[in-house]
Amino acid sequence: AKEFYILVTGLSTLQKGATSDHLRQLAILQLKAIEKLGDSLTHLSPQDQYTIRLANVVAQKETGNTKEALLLLENLTQSFPKSLAAQALLAETLQQTNTAPNLAASLDKFRQLTHKCRPNTEPWFRAKYGVARTLLLQGKKEEAAQRIQYLQLTSSALKTSTWNDRFGQLLLECQNK
Repeated sequence: AKEFYILVTGLSTLQKGATSDHLRQLAILQLKAIEKLGDSLTHLSPQDQYTIRLANVVAQKETGNTKEALLLLENLTQSFPKSLAAQALLAETLQQTNTAPNLAASLDKFRQLTHKCRPNTEPWFRAKYGVARTLLLQGKKEEAAQRIQYLQLTSSALKTSTWNDRFGQLLLECQNK
């Protein structure tokens, strides 16, 4: 079991620097390794199980199995309710489906995350961005723009974060649509 864990996590590491063409191929390899792991997963530590299950979700998404990824994410967030990373990935995946019910669920999850994360941190900015992006996708461009402008005025940490440019671009999208 530990050998497959090492293989799966190694493939995850390779995915971080891979081109889009290679991402899919690495994801397919990852899914095959996870399938071989099977019931042996229960012999790993809870943290290692979490890592494998999260890698499974990402691989499912990379291979276009969004429905399966959503099911796995729902299960993962129930098993590991304190994992903000899994909850953020669930909110983002719901958002990417771009259907009205999933956008509503995504918005709800992102809003929950803004309350669970410490303000002015990477996860908090990620959640705030998710709220604004989801509002834009729902056609609520004025509300999305207002939220971004308010954040730009009230968060001095935003100016020095990696999120500053993303929020600026999203604000332009809100104003141009």
